[in-house]
Amino acid sequence: MSTTRFGPDATGRLESFAAVRSLSFEAPLPKLLRVRRASDVVPGVDVARAVSAALAPACRRLRAGASVAVTAGSRGIASAPVLYRSVGEVLSAHGARPFLVAAMGSHAGGTAAGRLEMLAHLGVTPASVAMPVVSSDAFVEIASARSGPVLVAREAAEADHVLAVNRVKPHTDFHGPIESGLAKILAVGLAGPEGAITAHGGGPERLGERIVERADALVSTGKILGGLAALENERHEIAGIHFVAPEGIGHTAEAALLEDARSHVARLPFGDIDVLVVAELGKDVSGAGMDPNVLGRMRIEGVDEPASPRIGVVVALALTRASAGNAIGIGLADITTLRVLESADIAATYVNALTAGRGGIRRAAMPIALPTDRDAVCAALAACGEPDPARRRLVLVADTLSLADLVVSEPLREDVVSDPDLAIVEEIGPMTFDEHGSLLTTVR
Repeated sequence: MSTTRFGPDATGRLESFAAVRSLSFEAPLPKLLRVRRASDVVPGVDVARAVSAALAPACRRLRAGASVAVTAGSRGIASAPVLYRSVGEVLSAHGARPFLVAAMGSHAGGTAAGRLEMLAHLGVTPASVAMPVVSSDAFVEIASARSGPVLVAREAAEADHVLAVNRVKPHTDFHGPIESGLAKILAVGLAGPEGAITAHGGGPERLGERIVERADALVSTGKILGGLAALENERHEIAGIHFVAPEGIGHTAEAALLEDARSHVARLPFGDIDVLVVAELGKDVSGAGMDPNVLGRMRIEGVDEPASPRIGVVVALALTRASAGNAIGIGLADITTLRVLESADIAATYVNALTAGRGGIRRAAMPIALPTDRDAVCAALAACGEPDPARRRLVLVADTLSLADLVVSEPLREDVVSDPDLAIVEEIGPMTFDEHGSLLTTVR
């Protein structure tokens, strides 16, 4: 049975936010199993070798001394420093002068310094990629589309070529033939805060259309060298690197890569979950902090909710360091911890949320915040709707991108045993916390 206590100075109602620290929750903690996906996944590739092979068509177009702006986004692409460094080395070997340009739209607070800080959190620095890294303080118009002027970072506009580099994957706000990938990093990421607002201005229903029309406008300038698409497997490893010619960005070639990527996106292997505990959320994990496709929660008016999974209560315990305080996606959780709110950069979160429109606003809404991990988990167990503690189906994940390893409660044992893709690797007993209420049980 759960209990709620109030501190000695509380009167039965919370007179200030600080009084939340006096709250404490208890609930029976379920016995846990460590589970791993047993099925084979597409193997990772040798990134440097794959980049060299993929870029060969683009390098034939380069003249000696040409400057090339290589896009770098805010997502946590697997092996990002190795990927960018390999791109720079190949371009340099063919006589070009590459540099990395931060292409994050409104992320990182929409500031030049914030973008560099976020890249550093992702391990991307001039030293790690062996080429200059720039973050623009100005965005200039170089083309136009039906939705308005098409902007790019000034340094990209001044370069001889732009090479779009990004992970291709399903988007978190909408579904269509082109979602998150090469066209998006050109049309939204490279456009800075103002350009991102314009691209999102028609709402999620028209975002895909606007991404393509604005990418087309950029390609029409002749400045785009092409795109380098990274596809990841279920273990968050780069499993494929593909070059897309300029005319294929936002069209058939990129659409085919998205379909390939969609088939390898990791999903939760259970249709019904009472409590999902997400150890960390963040921009490096997903554009929405936690992937709505994994949670089965879009929370955008006019966008259908996925049929599965059905999750009673989502708990988010911490914010990744690489997020640099951007807590977008916290609104997808029902319960969080005070440390998430204390580590959040509210201004950066608001800029990102307002740029994204209706969906962003809802995904930045504050859920119930409790003092510790233990309080958050116990409150979720008590409120999940399953009255029998012995039947509560709990799943713990590191984040919504890393789903090859899971920790699940005993009531899910039968589901695991009956699924040939899952294997129990350890029986670990009840979830454990330290004396401060911080979670000690880890997924791996």
